[in-house]
Amino acid sequence: MCFINIKNLSILSLLILIPLNYTANAQNKFSFEKGRYKNLLSNNLPKQPQNVLDQLNRYDVNFYKLDLNVSNTNSNINGSVTIISTAVSMLDTFYVELIDSVSNTTYMVVDSVYLNESMCAFTHNNSLIKIPVFSIQPGTKITTQVWYHGNGGPNVISYDLYLGEGFVNTWSEPQDAKGWFPCKQVLDDKADSTEMIITTESTNKAGSIGKLISATNQPDNKIRYIWKSNYPIAYYLISFAVGPYTEYDAYAKIDGLADSVFIQNYLFNDSSFLNQHKVAIEKIKLCMNLFSHLFGVYPFEGEKYGHCITGWPLGAMENQTMTTIGYEALDTTANLYAGFAYYFYSAHELAHSWFGDYVTCGKWNDLWLNEGFASYCEYIALQVIDSKINANKWINNAKTTAMSLPGGSVYYTDSLALLDDYRLSYKKGPLLLHMLRFEVGNDSVFYDIMKSYLVKYANKTALGLDFKAVLEEKTGRDFTDFFNQWYFGEGFPIFGIELKQINDSLYITSIQTKSISTALLFKMHFMLQLKFDGGDTTLVLFQSQSTENFIVPFSRKVTSIVFDPGNWLLAKSTVKITGIEDNPQADVKSFRLSQNYPNPFNPETIIQYSIPEKSYVNLKLYDVLGREITTLVNEFKSSGDYSVKFNCKNLANGVYIYRLQAGNYDVSRKLIILK
Repeated sequence: MCFINIKNLSILSLLILIPLNYTANAQNKFSFEKGRYKNLLSNNLPKQPQNVLDQLNRYDVNFYKLDLNVSNTNSNINGSVTIISTAVSMLDTFYVELIDSVSNTTYMVVDSVYLNESMCAFTHNNSLIKIPVFSIQPGTKITTQVWYHGNGGPNVISYDLYLGEGFVNTWSEPQDAKGWFPCKQVLDDKADSTEMIITTESTNKAGSIGKLISATNQPDNKIRYIWKSNYPIAYYLISFAVGPYTEYDAYAKIDGLADSVFIQNYLFNDSSFLNQHKVAIEKIKLCMNLFSHLFGVYPFEGEKYGHCITGWPLGAMENQTMTTIGYEALDTTANLYAGFAYYFYSAHELAHSWFGDYVTCGKWNDLWLNEGFASYCEYIALQVIDSKINANKWINNAKTTAMSLPGGSVYYTDSLALLDDYRLSYKKGPLLLHMLRFEVGNDSVFYDIMKSYLVKYANKTALGLDFKAVLEEKTGRDFTDFFNQWYFGEGFPIFGIELKQINDSLYITSIQTKSISTALLFKMHFMLQLKFDGGDTTLVLFQSQSTENFIVPFSRKVTSIVFDPGNWLLAKSTVKITGIEDNPQADVKSFRLSQNYPNPFNPETIIQYSIPEKSYVNLKLYDVLGREITTLVNEFKSSGDYSVKFNCKNLANGVYIYRLQAGNYDVSRKLIILK
């Protein structure tokens, strides 16, 4: 059982790295999370043209039943798949996706096809089964059964040996489900329920999604496993794993939930990793409670969570209710990976139960909603149930990795080419959430946003802009600039900070450059820690243009500056103090209205302005409809720099406008109240 203080919880991002002893050619050979080959089978297959997608979208999948014969001695399969679907528009051809032949070792052969229990003609090429049908009207139920056999190849059906024993498992993300079973690979068409039947040697166990209904002995020393799930599921999260496993079960007690969540694990028997796996499962129980507290109860608590170990040491895949994971990856914090104790595979995969499985990205371009969010949960788990030291190591590694190249967008325009880009999906992606949390400025609000997003899109798919809409609804703020800069845009900012202290004021100049010329200006808040003899204080400032000047009333002598002391931002910086003087008021050469700080704020903020000559000064606050709220200054002022402290105790959350009129100078800026 794990208790946390949400108010004081500070989080970080997470993800997964190949250990040093496996890094040779890792960029080309491995998918960092999935653990097998980076160039997934989908990159070798033709992508479906729009007319094919149009045909696939003429029906809605209700149910998949896979009845397969699988051995742990090779990667061959044979059997049948039944698809129950409903026509949503008129059909004259029923399309199902299944590879035909990619190489000599990767193929699927269709033996026969039945439509509503009648054998029918079909063609099978270009990874499509086409079944001519008489006119099927919208609303009609369709039962399609495909008998087939083949070999998905090592990218799709992995066959690996561990201590002389064979283990077989499937890998389907992003477009490789059709590499081993007939299906419809459209993300926003989740099947309502599934049944997986695996017949294998009696010495094996077969793990899959959902609940184990039965394990029945068959003739010829075979055993037949039946798994069923009644939760909606995306095509690529259907899986199986077969091998001579030992079963190790556990239960996670969730605060506020009457029944514990069943955690069913198929592990290696007589393995040096067995005790490590059992310790990791104890930590998963803590993570289950933590994530249920933060995001809502584990979404599949009516069935189970679990792990199937693979014969391959690395990688993992968040198959719904039953993660497939390498035997070195199911660790407490992946300590085996060259001593890096802050890569938390198993926490990451569990987090996918909420982000990726329960709510799935609606397009692969928006993979951030799966991988970025699960990665951020890895940081949360490290900080709460492991150590702040390891959590800080994780965030520093994430920033270093994300900024190792100047460009690259978290939103993929070529949706399949970069799906496994470790730097962007798994490091820069979670850092976006980290910065959003900083911008929101309130943990309770931040986690309410996450919960509300999950509730709104439960068992469905979502896009990045859908999350943005929830974020804006909950905060009352516009995050268009943030998403344009950080999600759709490229690069990161580089801050040059200079501070000069004159009398009781700090003159701070922030000059922002960009890591790549195509990047937008990063309009954003940043923090400066000012150190002085006997203490320190922190300023929150907002940069809205490439060069921003701030005047801050401050009586203590500043000895040093730290940029981003909370380690929130994906940015580089240089800081320096250019001078400390006790001089008369410096000449003011122009009118200026500064951005208030802090912003957002509660309950007080400071508004600064400068006037170069004696002028009548009018400074007022308005709401976004232009209605006057209050007058802050309304009098003659001599030349100089001024600051006004404003308290918002009687105002509601939201965006307001403050306007300065002096001489011919008339400028307005926004301020944000966030209570």
